[in-house]
Amino acid sequence: MLLSNTIGAVLGLVASVLVKPGSRLDTAQTDGGVDTRSLTTVDIVADFIRNIFPPNLVGAALQVSQTRYTSNEQVSVVNISGQLVNQTDTEMVKSLGTVGSTNILGLIVVSAALGIATSQAGEQGRPFLAFFKAGAHIIFKLFTWIKWTTPVGSASLIAASLAKLDNLGPAFRSMGVFSLLVVVVNLVLIQLIGLSIVFFLSQRQNPIKFFAQNARAWLMAFGAINSTIPYAEYVRTADHYQVDPRVTEYVLPLSVTLNRCGSAAFITGTSVFVTQYTGVGTDVGSTFTIG
Repeated sequence: MLLSNTIGAVLGLVASVLVKPGSRLDTAQTDGGVDTRSLTTVDIVADFIRNIFPPNLVGAALQVSQTRYTSNEQVSVVNISGQLVNQTDTEMVKSLGTVGSTNILGLIVVSAALGIATSQAGEQGRPFLAFFKAGAHIIFKLFTWIKWTTPVGSASLIAASLAKLDNLGPAFRSMGVFSLLVVVVNLVLIQLIGLSIVFFLSQRQNPIKFFAQNARAWLMAFGAINSTIPYAEYVRTADHYQVDPRVTEYVLPLSVTLNRCGSAAFITGTSVFVTQYTGVGTDVGSTFTIG
């Protein structure tokens, strides 16, 4: 997982730096400035520790704890050269809030702890295990239904984003270069070259033949907006190769959650795209930090 994520991040970074899709859009047409305020290292580490131990499991599925800064303006009267003048002072107030996202780290830690405790409980933990197995089968069935709505859902998300644009011409040119040359090409390179090399070195088999035999799962993963949607197809593929169900039930959820080589390529590519779009200069050090 670490190797595939690294391959995706490097390819996304290199492609964005070479193609420069964000520089193709006229930044003079954009309004507003860039908010340069950022969290400190202490804030990031503190948020990381908070998210490891979520206070609410239901909330962890929907929200992530994050430190935020809000500006608080205070008006005071000062005496300048014998005249009373109103002076506005801006103070940054630190607070703890939440953002709408899934606390993957916290859910993994809690799930691992529950799994270990259930295993140690023996016979008394079997009803608890059976409950979650039944829940997993129900969720897989729901994903099977949801995957048929993926084309409509993807088109709706794209249409909603396009409706917010005032000038479609420059945006289409820039996003077209970004989507085609950076995202799509990166995904193809990751699948056909990066992961193929890893598969060949680890299994000593023809990766093209393996991909051809599992084209359905591969294409569903390539086109789905979420890696959990084709999960049921992953399970069927593992059963076809007679993989031990205990291995499947452990490795597949972990891989779907943490193995995000495509997301790594998209995130690094998007970060470079935004810096180019906003005109923020990047050197070798900042580019390496993005990767």
